Amino acid sequence: MRAGTRIAAAAASTVVAGATLMIPLAPSQAAVNSQAHSVTAAASTECVKHSYATACFVKNGDKISLYDGGYTTDNPTSMKWSNYLRTRSGAWKYYRKGSHASFRPLSWTTWNYNFYEDQSVNAYGGKGSGIRLYACTKEGCSKYIWVRNNQ
Repeated sequence: MRAGTRIAAAAASTVVAGATLMIPLAPSQAAVNSQAHSVTAAASTECVKHSYATACFVKNGDKISLYDGGYTTDNPTSMKWSNYLRTRSGAWKYYRKGSHASFRPLSWTTWNYNFYEDQSVNAYGGKGSGIRLYACTKEGCSKYIWVRNNQ
């Protein structure tokens, strides 16, 4: 799977060149199969993958989960996010950003945030909230996925 691939949250697996590739998704949405690290997630979860790192935004609860698919603590994973809000005039404007790293191989780490929802009036007086989410390894980061925080 190429860097920056967007992962459909409802899929438990993906077929690539005739083989089944098990994709890890947010653990808070379903039970994780300990061998394949795959789950069936709610439609309110969107993920991005880069090499052995998977970052997922869970709209219900404003959580970001990071899966470290590396086998040693020498290969940490991280995620970066940027939050953009829609102004009264309808333009998107940068609001804030953050990042976290995981040094826990073959496990999920989850952080809880409080983002504006699309339907609430935000700090710029408009309605609309979006997240740019990246999954990263020491080799670099994925292309971002754009997630509207509409739940």
